[in-house]
Amino acid sequence: MPSGSSVRPAAPVALTCAIVIRMAIAALASGPVLSARAVAEPASSQPRLEERDRLEEQSRSLRRQGKLDEAIAAAEKMLAVERSVHGNVHADVASSLAWLGDLHVGAKQYARALPLLQQAVEIRRQTLGTGHQATLGSVNYLALLLRGMKQHDKAAPLLEEWLDSRRKAGRSADPEFVDELDLLAESYRVLKRHDRARACFLEEEELRRKTRGEGDP
Repeated sequence: MPSGSSVRPAAPVALTCAIVIRMAIAALASGPVLSARAVAEPASSQPRLEERDRLEEQSRSLRRQGKLDEAIAAAEKMLAVERSVHGNVHADVASSLAWLGDLHVGAKQYARALPLLQQAVEIRRQTLGTGHQATLGSVNYLALLLRGMKQHDKAAPLLEEWLDSRRKAGRSADPEFVDELDLLAESYRVLKRHDRARACFLEEEELRRKTRGEGDP
């Protein structure tokens, strides 16, 4: 870059420890990343699916060894096999996309992870439904990544979706609900949507008060 240039390269995205921890919890909440194959597959597909299973185990093993680049390469091949067997819209394809996206997050390649995780959410919505645990886990994971990338305008609706599902399930007293409500409030504050931020903060305070006990100061 010329010495007189005023243009500076964008600072790299760095997810905070809190966001990374919440993303790990969200990944667990979505169920097995690489799903158990509950539906019987046609015999003609078995050789390709055995290759998929081999690549899956290879990718998992490489990740455990800390060889993320090699784990990503194996996961990409696994995804290609899934698509050749199932097409682009299938629950197993979504699981492979989520796994590959998570590997890219582990490698701090957030821009590469983002479209994969977005695809996983959309496919799970179509194949499993919006209220399925795996769908909501993917929604939450994606929301946290977007928030960590400072894309609060895209993260907020997803956080709202996840929180609303918890309210409907009677889970608003869970500690993780309060933590994510706090994240949503902060996103709205950054977006200067102060009415929504205040509503979130008030709900959070009410939940914390109830957790402490009605008689506590």
